Amino acid sequence: MIGLEFILNLYGMQQQELAVKLKIKKQNINLWFKGRQDVSKKHLHTLSEMFNIPQEYFQKELGEIDKLEIQKMKLETSVESDIGVGYAIERYDYEIKERKLFVQIGNTLTTCFNDEKSDGGLYDASELLDLYKMFTDIVADKEINKSILEGLLLATVNKYQGNSTEKDKFVLKVADEIKEYNKKLLDEKILMDMDDGSDE
Repeated sequence: MIGLEFILNLYGMQQQELAVKLKIKKQNINLWFKGRQDVSKKHLHTLSEMFNIPQEYFQKELGEIDKLEIQKMKLETSVESDIGVGYAIERYDYEIKERKLFVQIGNTLTTCFNDEKSDGGLYDASELLDLYKMFTDIVADKEINKSILEGLLLATVNKYQGNSTEKDKFVLKVADEIKEYNKKLLDEKILMDMDDGSDE
């Protein structure tokens, strides 16, 4: 289903009603739905202003995340603004984040597979899957302090992605420990490589 069809259904608007608003024939909209004709730039602009939704959503084939984002946009621009609407928007935010995370996990596992490797990358994918499993086990454990876990992850990000804005002492201390341990592992690897070279 293309975005325009989903948006019309969401807003309870019939093709005929939209055709009148755009001053075009209903058949044009039907052609858009079937992908036989692109929506003109002029009409995309009008549609975007009419529904308060970015132009890119109207012609694309929508995924589940796109649909959630459109529903959230509809709520954000609705006349009503009460606690219930605020909660619903937060709920959409949560669902969008959740789905994006699942997609990201799937993508990271897929990129492990590589025909150039002897096992096709199966070992790398299994190793990463084990890591995800370990992480979910840790998160599910009620005895593990989530603030400490968050600090450890922030420290890892701080070390490898250079997050210089982080000021938390615990995070900085763990980041320093990671740096030291990383250096130790690197030194050990250099020594092992040197030993391997001397045997030849």
